Amino acid sequence: MSPLFSYRCIPFVCSGVSLASTLFSAQVYMKVGYEISVLGKGLWDERSRAGIHRVVENQYAVLANRADLNVEPVCIDPRQLVASEAYVEGHESLYDESIRSILTEEDAAMVRVHSRLKRDASRLKRSLAEAFSLQKYLERKCLKSRLRASPMPQCILDLSQLERLDVYHSPHLPLQSEVLNQKRLAPFFTAHDFIILKHPEFFKGSNQEALSQYLAKLSGREWVCCVSESTRADLLEINPHVDSSRVFVTPLAAADHFYPCDDRQKLIHARERYGLPEGSYFLSLCTIEPRKNILGVLRAFVALASSGECPDVSLVLVGGLGWDYAQILDEIEGAKALKERIIMTGFVPDTELATIYSNALAFVYMSFYEGFGLPPLEAMQCGVPVVTSNNSSLPEVVGDAGCMLDANANDELCQVMIELYKNDSLRARHSEKSLARAAQFSWERSVQQTVDAYKFATESI
Repeated sequence: MSPLFSYRCIPFVCSGVSLASTLFSAQVYMKVGYEISVLGKGLWDERSRAGIHRVVENQYAVLANRADLNVEPVCIDPRQLVASEAYVEGHESLYDESIRSILTEEDAAMVRVHSRLKRDASRLKRSLAEAFSLQKYLERKCLKSRLRASPMPQCILDLSQLERLDVYHSPHLPLQSEVLNQKRLAPFFTAHDFIILKHPEFFKGSNQEALSQYLAKLSGREWVCCVSESTRADLLEINPHVDSSRVFVTPLAAADHFYPCDDRQKLIHARERYGLPEGSYFLSLCTIEPRKNILGVLRAFVALASSGECPDVSLVLVGGLGWDYAQILDEIEGAKALKERIIMTGFVPDTELATIYSNALAFVYMSFYEGFGLPPLEAMQCGVPVVTSNNSSLPEVVGDAGCMLDANANDELCQVMIELYKNDSLRARHSEKSLARAAQFSWERSVQQTVDAYKFATESI
């Protein structure tokens, strides 16, 4: 069986130099296993290339290119194994070599069939309903029951391989007992948000109980990276027994492909492909579901459009449908003549978002809760004025660069949108503030804070 991890070897040469000086001059690599199952899923389902996928992809790219680390990709979800291997093989500039399977040959063959059939389905460009139906069929027919029995798949890790690691980091899935039982290994997991516990009303058939149990059973060996001070505070409130010295804050960043884009041809392409209006527009980007408070944004926009003060402005909603979106669609339908000025683009790939962000009057994001809030940061990095709600982590991200309101303050939101529409100099000032604020975040800085946490943890063992 091929090893799951491989390591760089530093040649030892002694030619008239003392052993001690040679040892101290050699660079020491910290050996890190990093779980990438979410990237495998994103390879065949582009709609999942948001949120955590963006975080894992960008963080791993920087981690893997650091000279002081030996980082190996790990996939513990057998349903994503083949796609994860394909992801790594397709990004050779980021990773040294492919991940290795620790499944039996029968398991691996079953997953390959599943992956191939899914890719074939994608090529056929089936409708969303057909694709969903096919996915369920494949899960029933192609995967063994033990591979789909849990929403958090478990796969036994090779203990001898774990023993050779200094750090194991799971940026998405819960840590396994095999990892926690390694006494000389620093086990990390990333906490993105606890909205499922803080606001269970925003989730359908949620795993609230599973998450509560997981947090209650923390062994005390875990080290935690929280994406914001707000998330850290939530974790310590939910489980006051967690040792606060083992919980770090490692803020996220926006990728380089979010930038001020004034390319006329790209704007023409975006208008043709996504139906962007010829005139000015306000923009919101999120999954279309209740917790993002799209209803509040819609109602503020309808009030704005009905006032007659902004006769040519539209509202562009970017993002796929989540759950319980019927009321949102009903609200749009109820806008009657104004609904023609409300454009829903559906999912838009990251590489095409800079154009849509950059040409907006302002970015409006009135979410009820965010673990971090990447979209406002992406908008700021594109030089767009930002209006957000003032709850959870959003003040940490936006700072004094944007307009911050109570999530339910629809009348105030309407007035802010009118002011931004009418006042060119106000928009210009907010644009400058956005760029300055966004410059304080970078993936290099985020990864450095993560590596600092790794070093602190390994030195404490």
